[in-house]
Amino acid sequence: MQAEQSSNPGADKQQKTGKPLEKGHGQHYIFIYNIKIYNLNRRYRRKCMSVNASQWDQLNASAAKAVDLIKKLGNPDRLKLLCRLSQGECHVGQLETECGIRQPTLSQQLGILRRGGLIAGRKEGKQIFYRLNDGPVMEIMTILHRHFCKVEEENQ
Repeated sequence: MQAEQSSNPGADKQQKTGKPLEKGHGQHYIFIYNIKIYNLNRRYRRKCMSVNASQWDQLNASAAKAVDLIKKLGNPDRLKLLCRLSQGECHVGQLETECGIRQPTLSQQLGILRRGGLIAGRKEGKQIFYRLNDGPVMEIMTILHRHFCKVEEENQ
């Protein structure tokens, strides 16, 4: 490293200013800019480190809830059920027909969604009607519908 600096005494000044090094015999222009990425990263890290211990606990708890919700959405049958229920209340027979899910699988998936608090059921005679609960799941289904369920709009 010392040998390079002594062979070109003006290199230090040129590197600091961002000007090209002199073009010598068989050499190309070399531009050196000091972007100071390290300093930007240090500032970012300082902002992140300002979170206190209780806030980290809250963030961890929130992250766990979000992961739990995403896991519940991670099954195609459950996602179809939620999509249908986002359009309005529906009884089990309709869900089976409209979503194309067989009854044993349907019962299992509805149970997971009900225990997870994503849907609620009400009994009317022998029929059970399900609806989507208000809250984050409704917002998520709206976003998913906007980005992935444009079948009708594209066909028109």
